[in-house]
Amino acid sequence: AMSDDFEDIILPDMTPDFASPAAGGDETFDQADIDALFGFGDSAPQGPKSGLKAVIESNVISYERLPMLEVVCERMVRTFATSMRNLTSDAIDVTLEEITSTRFGEFMNRVPLPAMFGVFHVKEWENYGVLTVDSGLIYAVVDALLGGRKGNTKMLVEGRAFTTIETKLVWKMVHLALQELSHSFEAVEPVTMELERIEASPRFAAIAGPSNITAVATFRVDMEGRGGKFSVLLPYATLEPVRSKLLQRFMGEKMGRDRMWESHMASELTK
Repeated sequence: AMSDDFEDIILPDMTPDFASPAAGGDETFDQADIDALFGFGDSAPQGPKSGLKAVIESNVISYERLPMLEVVCERMVRTFATSMRNLTSDAIDVTLEEITSTRFGEFMNRVPLPAMFGVFHVKEWENYGVLTVDSGLIYAVVDALLGGRKGNTKMLVEGRAFTTIETKLVWKMVHLALQELSHSFEAVEPVTMELERIEASPRFAAIAGPSNITAVATFRVDMEGRGGKFSVLLPYATLEPVRSKLLQRFMGEKMGRDRMWESHMASELTK
């Protein structure tokens, strides 16, 4: 008799109905919604990533912008072009392509080989930076300094190690670039950048951890139909002593109280 009574009891269904349209309308979640949330949807496999997957696997570093660093690099473009003209006796055109922030390891892995990596020391900041030179610029500088013909002939990458003569000639250009970069920084902070060595492998130019954030300024040098690119990598740890100055929007911006107005008001009140 007890079993007959138990069968008559109707228990409420406690299972949540996510697929039912009456369970809340917009509050339902199916597998497609979950995939879209995490960025694993198959609707556009060729398109950009979205959702949490895009945040986790993003190669773009969102970091504070350094306006004064752009001013320094723009100033270097003018002075370095003049110095390269004096060095090679060719018509040199130097342009600043971009200034961006990226992880040190990601940038070094993207540098096409063969290339040269100049490791330099910033004495006043007690830290290091790297200047990378691609193969196109290397062969253009060697060709120009050894009296090669001017023209649009593309230099072929032979896939061999760089010779001592090639390294010494590129050393001159890298030393000149660091000298002009130091002069360009004088308006912000006097610094001395000294080239310590040139490496042909990124493994021997590791001055920071792979995940460390670096500021990268990429320049292009055109020498009458030949040329290439070089990039200056400055880890944010290296720029930390002058970070407050590089955050200024224009030259001479005060970071705090203005002493000129303070002295002016004091002199007017004492009259």
